[in-house]
Amino acid sequence: MRSNLRLAAAVAGLLLLVGGVGATVPAMAAAAVKPAGCSNGHTTIAARSATQRIGDVDGDGDGRADTEFLTSERPYRYGIRTAAGGVYTISDVLAGPGKHRAWEVATDGRGRAIVIDDGVNATLQEFRDCRIVRKLNRDGQPFLLGLTGSGGPNTGVACNDLNGGILIQAARAVRRSDGRYDIVWTLVQTVAGSSPTDVVMLDRSQTFTRWHDLPANSTRVKQARTSQCWAAPRAVQITR
Repeated sequence: MRSNLRLAAAVAGLLLLVGGVGATVPAMAAAAVKPAGCSNGHTTIAARSATQRIGDVDGDGDGRADTEFLTSERPYRYGIRTAAGGVYTISDVLAGPGKHRAWEVATDGRGRAIVIDDGVNATLQEFRDCRIVRKLNRDGQPFLLGLTGSGGPNTGVACNDLNGGILIQAARAVRRSDGRYDIVWTLVQTVAGSSPTDVVMLDRSQTFTRWHDLPANSTRVKQARTSQCWAAPRAVQITR
């Protein structure tokens, strides 16, 4: 009889304990809902790399700045080190000697764009799902944007500042018959239905004149011949 009473008391205590834990689970789950940062156990950046502090690229909301960098020695790479404890890199395929620059920016619903240039061409990348993904053309090669009138259909890279969010644009400084310039922008767009979704192109249906009738020495004309973004004023750069 006494043993039965003890057993009943133990069962009742267990039920109370389980009930108590069950009652607090929603609160615990709610408190645990937090974006996970990107961490792969690597924190070292190659010696003599150029670095630049940037925003919270991995979106974990920890309030700590992440870091982008360009390496100075072969094999040349661009990378991001997260404050959460991860280093993610991609090769810099541009062969131009001299100065290489890179900047990253949060775009309008299209992830975080990364633009790398060597003063002649620029490549487009994206930081997504804790990795850096290169944007490709229809032939599966790195998507290139020419700079400084290097023979392509555009002369620079810019950020759209008109729609409330940032989109990457190919910029073109067009010389008029009177010697003045118009600045024409064309949207860099993902190819519909492409697999993987990292194939991009210039969407000619979304081409427009951003500024017109500018003198040749205008700052906007000079900017249209480079890779730059008003929302990413601090680019990382290195001379090789």
